[in-house]
Amino acid sequence: MKSLLFLIIPFFLCAQNNLPPHIMDSGFIDQKKEKEPISRYKSDSKALDLLKKVNKNFKKNTPKNQNSYRFKAYSKFFVDFDQDSIQAYQAYIKSMSDSLSLLPSMSSSSTRKKSWRFGDFGYKKTLTQSKIFLWERVLEYKFSKRYGENVDILDNRISGLKQPIYDAMVLQSNIEQIPDEIKKENWILYRYFLIDSIQYQGRDTYVIGFRKKSTPPSHEGPYNGYLYIDQKSYAVAKIENKNNDKGDIENISIWQPIHNSWFLERKYMKVRVGSIGFGKVKKKKKKFGKYLYMENVYFDFEIPSDDLSRKDFKGYNYHVKNTSGSQLYLYRRGNFDTRDAATYCKMDSLAKTKKVEFTLNFLAGIPRGDFRLGPVNLPLDKFFDINRYENLRLGMGVKFNEDLSAYISPDAYIAYGVRDGRWKHRIGIDVRTTLKKDDFFRLEYTDDIAASGKFNQNLWVGKMKIMNAGAGIQNLNYYRYYGFKLSYLNSPINSLTYRVETANYKEYALFDYAYKGIGKTFNNLFSMLSLKYSPNSKYIMTPSGKDMVEQGYPEMYFNWEKGWADFKYYRFDVLALYQLKSLWGQTGLRLYGGYVKGSFPVWKSFESGGLAPEGKNSFMSRFNLTTYLGFATMPSGVYYQDKFGAFYLSHRLPWHFKSFGQNTSSFDMVYKGMIGEFKNPDFHAIKFESLKKLYQEVGIEWNNFLSSQFNLGVFYRVGPYNTPHFKDNFAVQLKLKILGF
Repeated sequence: MKSLLFLIIPFFLCAQNNLPPHIMDSGFIDQKKEKEPISRYKSDSKALDLLKKVNKNFKKNTPKNQNSYRFKAYSKFFVDFDQDSIQAYQAYIKSMSDSLSLLPSMSSSSTRKKSWRFGDFGYKKTLTQSKIFLWERVLEYKFSKRYGENVDILDNRISGLKQPIYDAMVLQSNIEQIPDEIKKENWILYRYFLIDSIQYQGRDTYVIGFRKKSTPPSHEGPYNGYLYIDQKSYAVAKIENKNNDKGDIENISIWQPIHNSWFLERKYMKVRVGSIGFGKVKKKKKKFGKYLYMENVYFDFEIPSDDLSRKDFKGYNYHVKNTSGSQLYLYRRGNFDTRDAATYCKMDSLAKTKKVEFTLNFLAGIPRGDFRLGPVNLPLDKFFDINRYENLRLGMGVKFNEDLSAYISPDAYIAYGVRDGRWKHRIGIDVRTTLKKDDFFRLEYTDDIAASGKFNQNLWVGKMKIMNAGAGIQNLNYYRYYGFKLSYLNSPINSLTYRVETANYKEYALFDYAYKGIGKTFNNLFSMLSLKYSPNSKYIMTPSGKDMVEQGYPEMYFNWEKGWADFKYYRFDVLALYQLKSLWGQTGLRLYGGYVKGSFPVWKSFESGGLAPEGKNSFMSRFNLTTYLGFATMPSGVYYQDKFGAFYLSHRLPWHFKSFGQNTSSFDMVYKGMIGEFKNPDFHAIKFESLKKLYQEVGIEWNNFLSSQFNLGVFYRVGPYNTPHFKDNFAVQLKLKILGF
């Protein structure tokens, strides 16, 4: 989700056809001289065989095969006119200014004159000297097989913003990733032809020409781009990609071999992002195209880097050294001209009047799950919810961020259930002990309701919580709880986070219930320990706290809870996640389970995650949204366990196809299962069952369904709980693609 920021920033601010000299070299293939027949509409088998070897050897050729290394990366992102159009734009603005100056002061066109001078025209005139947007940053990459990897943000500056956007600062190029033009799943989008063998950078190199299947050969040549493949190592040496069918895109990447590994040396991209238009002149509307440019330069390679030690990798993966922009001049590579210098000055001034920083911070919070409005964040999940108990839940939450205080952060929410007619609320405060890591105390008072038997989501990643938001949507067994909670959270190292908490709640059932015949209202004083272990995930420390840059696997979540008052019990649950990519596809595994013992109400047991509404058999009742832990075909609120084990196994087939549009589709095979039991169900005076036999569900998910951003899944119940009626065993699920595994 964070990669969307790369587009959000320049596109909001926007709302060199010629490549820089350092990008060009003698290895360029002249399309006009190319003799390859343009009538061929099927990929060359020799080219595909070569690409198979490239994919097979990609990991071996990456920098991670070195014992250690360090290097720097200078990135420059900007939005400007085409290089050949700047002088024409300047001349046009000058002529328009001259024309405006000749208009009579009391002319009938005075209204138009005023709007041009003091409104949009003033901004457009500024662009004769300044670029539309400019962002520079400098990163230093460090890697050691012994200690791991670390990225230092040496400096960063974005025109128009006083404060950095940390989610954008950690965006990376394809340093360790297989380029899209090479990935096997994208072969369906292109046609490839082995067309030449040349000397490139003094090494024997194959040249593969390629073009998109949707793009026929043109007068400019038969190919959209070229792949340069080193003959000795089968490494990618260079990619040139130009695509004019979707708005002028140029993309060039260059690698260099160092110590038998291939390091990215330069990356250049140019893409059209719209135009700046003017009113009709001589019955024609004048337009000047706007382009987003990206230039990355990698330099100061030390391979191996013998001076790296444990202290270089202490803390989280990303460290912010400076964000003022004062050190950028030390690292710039390439041109930094007067238009660049003027951009910071003029856009900083313009941004104040147009409230650009306010709006960008607002947009940047969306991937984190909240709207940022100055000193407050508004959580997205508090605005509305849907469940069978409340029907529709409307509300609003607010949390004060570091703009109010770096160490103290109050928060609150209020919500109203339409069906039950009750207000719910919470008020809390976080108190930080340090700004170097996540380390804070929290006190809160809550009066709310919850579905019985919900699996703990403590310390879960945001997208996991979003995916599992509908887990209790069909459950009618809700309970109310109100009282205080005190907790302490600490993340001492990159891979480990823990939280300890104690709460004293008054709890009572909102359904017909009695525990051992003594009623349904109880005092629950309990303590809990939550752990998260994620050795391969990457994080950055920001003023708002620890923020995930990339989720890695394996990953483990653990909760242990002890009851002390009316209920004396202990409860624990565990969730383990793993993902593996291979030539056979991508396999994902979730293992989870739980155990509760002692005296406890039914809502402290484990509901099995059914998503189908109990007692309803219409087709629409078999349609639901995906959850992270749940069963599409299982009725909700029917099965409870005091101990259980479950699994979720998925495998993405290494076969990709195209339906509509430019997205490729694939299929995931899914197999789920759960088994458990309940020792004393008669203590709880309600009707439910336990899964004494293995409940099983199989399914297939169509990823990028009809080239959309959704995955469509079809599931069927098999095994001991299968029934003779097809509609009882069948269900359809929809999932937003960006939620991933």
